[in-house]
Amino acid sequence: MAGNPIRFGIVGCAEIARKVARAINSAPNSTVSAVASRSLDKALNFAAVNGLPDTVKVYGGYDQILDDPCVDAVYMPLPTSLHQRWAILAAEKKKHILLEKPTALDVEELDKILDACESNGVQFMDGSMWLHHPRTAKMKEIISDTKLFGHVNYIHSTSTTSGTKQFLEENIRVKPDLDALGALGDLAWYCIGALLWAKDYKLPTQVHALPDVTKNSAGVILSCTASLQWGKSSNETFATIHCSFLSHTSMDIAISGACGSLNVYDFIIPYQETSASFEFTSGAKFAELHIGWNTRPEEVEVVNELPQEALMVAEFARLVGAIKTTGSRPDSKWPQISRKTQLVMDAGHRSDEIHRSEMNNTHAATSSASRMQHGDSDSDSSTPPKKSKIPKYSRFTQQELPACKPILTPGWVITSFVAVGIIFIPIGIASLFASEQVVEIVDQYDHDCLPSEYRGDPLTFIKDSTTNKTCSRRLIVPKPMKGPVYIYYQLDNFYQNHRRYVKSRSDKQLRSSAAEADTKTCAPEATIGKGAPIVPCGLIAWSLFNDTYGFSMKNKALHISKDIAWKSDREKKFGSDVYPKNFQSGSLIGGAKLNESIPLSQQEDLIVWMRTAALPTFRKLYGKIEADFEANDIITVVIENNYNTYSFGGKKKLVLSTSSWIGGKNDFLGIAYLSVGGLCLFLAISFILLYVIKPRPLGDPSYLSWNRNAAGQNEGGEGVEGFRKLPVKYCFTFLVAWTLVYVLGPCLVYKNSQMK
Repeated sequence: MAGNPIRFGIVGCAEIARKVARAINSAPNSTVSAVASRSLDKALNFAAVNGLPDTVKVYGGYDQILDDPCVDAVYMPLPTSLHQRWAILAAEKKKHILLEKPTALDVEELDKILDACESNGVQFMDGSMWLHHPRTAKMKEIISDTKLFGHVNYIHSTSTTSGTKQFLEENIRVKPDLDALGALGDLAWYCIGALLWAKDYKLPTQVHALPDVTKNSAGVILSCTASLQWGKSSNETFATIHCSFLSHTSMDIAISGACGSLNVYDFIIPYQETSASFEFTSGAKFAELHIGWNTRPEEVEVVNELPQEALMVAEFARLVGAIKTTGSRPDSKWPQISRKTQLVMDAGHRSDEIHRSEMNNTHAATSSASRMQHGDSDSDSSTPPKKSKIPKYSRFTQQELPACKPILTPGWVITSFVAVGIIFIPIGIASLFASEQVVEIVDQYDHDCLPSEYRGDPLTFIKDSTTNKTCSRRLIVPKPMKGPVYIYYQLDNFYQNHRRYVKSRSDKQLRSSAAEADTKTCAPEATIGKGAPIVPCGLIAWSLFNDTYGFSMKNKALHISKDIAWKSDREKKFGSDVYPKNFQSGSLIGGAKLNESIPLSQQEDLIVWMRTAALPTFRKLYGKIEADFEANDIITVVIENNYNTYSFGGKKKLVLSTSSWIGGKNDFLGIAYLSVGGLCLFLAISFILLYVIKPRPLGDPSYLSWNRNAAGQNEGGEGVEGFRKLPVKYCFTFLVAWTLVYVLGPCLVYKNSQMK
């Protein structure tokens, strides 16, 4: 293998990735460095099945492989719907991109990918392997010979495969949320590429999709045929393509010129890895049509040292190597080829959509509406295409989705309100009952833990490192508390959701030691001294809560167990190879210090603190006591009052709490359910009274404003005005009574229980 090979990361473990992984390791200038899948088990299995060495890194997430500084380029065999997101992210991470076809769902998505690649100096290439086979260059040499082959008049290309029942039902290529283009994207990409290759990548003037397109129930194309046209009059070239998941496997190109013809039957995947052939004939004339009118087609065989996929990888790696070593710009040839292929595919897709929308203008549906936006192909093919104003067809945009529009009759409305009330009120009662079962002890200690001489000047006390910060508190257990008993610290008037505070952190640095220097978002706590990075950096970590608590009962210490951080945070957001460094070593200390011998993934107090709160009053878990307490037990708490909340008028509270099926104490949830349920029942009863007292037929035109008149109203307030006045008086009284019972009632019950 050549020195300094290009290190590839494989983003996704699709079946095609097995072939390309082998090609990467077969090419002389590349090697597989890492593999990633959304499932770590799947990535590990891929590495094992394909015999990748132990030096290959295996990741359980795509973002992890993109953050790997040892990866130079990525191969992405992801579903088409994921290309835009991950390709752009890869470009922003300075990873060169070998993207499996089709490159995008449309040219707008592809343009965003190519713009990201260009702005980041990243090489882009799609996975059309056949273009890199030496046979392709040999065929191009023949059809470009005007004396031997003449003007290209007609081209036909077919790419088909007979999908099994399981394939047609379960494969990602027939799923609208994964590969919505179906056979058009997966198979026609090759055919369109072959046509453009034969025409020196001049865009056609017209693209017509035949109306007999076959689709599955989800609207994904299973089979389609299209015709294309280049030029005018004597310089015209016509072409057809056919792609299908429903026909016997074929991968052929047939090109007819004025003087010759060429046929190849395995242009996508050659029959053999180390050689490939095609048929060519030239010179036959109409006047000589008799037995032996022409020699048999000549079979031209081309030998290749490496499989075409390895040749593709080698060429891509060569371009990447040139960028790395010489600082050259990425080769624009390959992005342009991909974009032109995508443009033609989009035009065919639009033409099919116009047929499906059953437009009355047949000419527009088969010609003008499906023209390529750039104009005639005789003009400069590099002219950027004009964006079409034809909207993409979808059942959503055309308002063809199935809909249910129930008529809001009294029965519908009353039933709906009753159902909500019947469901919500029991939930509210159960929630309130569960909340009442939670035993909670709240002790505000910030003021009481100040020595008497400092109570008028708490800042002097908290800033003076020589003062004794130890404080002892006695907590009386009001009711039996069954373990585990959760220990929280509560802070008031502390705005963790402040924009500058929330942004002052580096998630990359927290995840990986390789990103230790990534502190650009951590100001003002980013570096120390001569630019040495602080780990963890940022204001959030710097202000880590540093009060400590020790608990005892009857002179016996109570053990505080941790295991307080989310497992996902420990495993995904905080790296096991990241250790504190230069933390709290400046002149201004914000909070607690960290043990530099313990990785961040095990520093649970930090992990809990870094999950910022949305409101200025919040609680964070400090630990758990795995013990039961009886009523009137006295718990002694020794507090180290270190954290400075005095400078911003904050409060500190120690909270001991049990839990229930709804979590901690939460009376609001039950009150909210009761209030909404009660209101719905009130509205249901109100509508029943209205319906009983003053019924009226639905759609009665006499109630329209222009049909109301004095003659239509009886004396004594009958008619419409009587209908409006009579119920309102009763409804207002009923509303007040109902509010007192169902809204204020639970609040009074809760207040009474708190007083007890």
